[in-house]
Amino acid sequence: MIDLIEFTGEQLIFKRWIRLKYTFHSTISIDFAKELGIKDVGYIKFYSDKKNPKKWYVSVDKKGHRVTYYEQQRKYPSYRFSCQTLVKVISNQYKLDSSKASYKFNVGDPIELEGKKYYPLLLDDIYYGRKHPNSIYGKIK
Repeated sequence: MIDLIEFTGEQLIFKRWIRLKYTFHSTISIDFAKELGIKDVGYIKFYSDKKNPKKWYVSVDKKGHRVTYYEQQRKYPSYRFSCQTLVKVISNQYKLDSSKASYKFNVGDPIELEGKKYYPLLLDDIYYGRKHPNSIYGKIK
């Protein structure tokens, strides 16, 4: 017997995401910031797995990248922060040009280590590039 699940499109909507950009501010979705407990201002840190450095995680912290709420005549308000060094590292891992980089990560369910939650950046769902006719836009493999 087959156990079927109806496809409604809801499966494709991730409410937790992070967009890392080299040239502009990086952003976090409103839903993810709320889940992290960030209201107006907060701090996040990124971590990589020692055994597999291409596996990245994010966690809220007392220090790190300063995240602030941003809304200025935009349809979708978000939280923003800067992280050029991290974008360079990820670009080098995937052999991409960091100066044109824009990565959107969907964020998975957290794992808990020593009472702290670490959210995995889903590398299978990274999109890179800019929506511009002269640039590459697609999935990282």
